[in-house]
Amino acid sequence: MDFAPIVPWLSAVALLISIGTSVTAFFTSGSKRNAEKLADVEGRVQKLEGEMRHLPDKDAVHRLELTLKDLQAEIMKIGTSAEQSARSTARMETYLLEQKKSAA
Repeated sequence: MDFAPIVPWLSAVALLISIGTSVTAFFTSGSKRNAEKLADVEGRVQKLEGEMRHLPDKDAVHRLELTLKDLQAEIMKIGTSAEQSARSTARMETYLLEQKKSAA
């Protein structure tokens, strides 16, 4: 059997396999580094997601805002009441001082 006619074809196939291996090695050489970078980014994302679970969502913040508004209204009522008490105390003090002066 004479292999002379297929030798050029075998050489061409061997060359294509060699070139394909080189190209594959070239393109996959950075894949390890990319895989490490992706693993690092994935770890960071998971860490951020874990931290975000502890934060209130928009509904919780809205409820807090409403509660704060209610508290502000109550504090204003207490302030008004305190002012009224202070005026009443001042009037009683003035009255008692006048009574003391007139009795003396």
